Amino acid sequence: MDLMKWDPSKTLAGLKNDVNALFDRVFEGRGLPSLLEKGWSPAMNVVETDKDMVVSAELPGVSPDEIEVSVTGDSLTIKGEKKQETVDEGENFHRVERSYGAFARTVHLQAGVKADEAKASFKNGILSVTLPKAEGELRKTIKVNREA
Repeated sequence: MDLMKWDPSKTLAGLKNDVNALFDRVFEGRGLPSLLEKGWSPAMNVVETDKDMVVSAELPGVSPDEIEVSVTGDSLTIKGEKKQETVDEGENFHRVERSYGAFARTVHLQAGVKADEAKASFKNGILSVTLPKAEGELRKTIKVNREA
């Protein structure tokens, strides 16, 4: 029986092929870049006050005309699209980190709301949606009595 010298480059190449095959299976042959091309998702805050649920979303570079806000039951959905800037001939990009494309975010509201009284405003790239709570959902503070 002959001994063979171990070649780490062959082992690493085999590992690389295995990882690539895994990504191909997970992303249906589209690879990792296609996952990144699916769009972006804005960061959101959901705040509950005594009378309202307030949802704010960071939407820099999005026109208010490209935003759709809807309420269904106890869920708020924000949809829109961030258009890619036009590229002039002769421009050579050295780095592209900004995201473009369609987005949709749905957030569960922890309290029932009056959808017909909702108000939305857009300022400095921040969308704010204020949803008054339904009457039965208003927060009530209960004092705890000390037993003697």
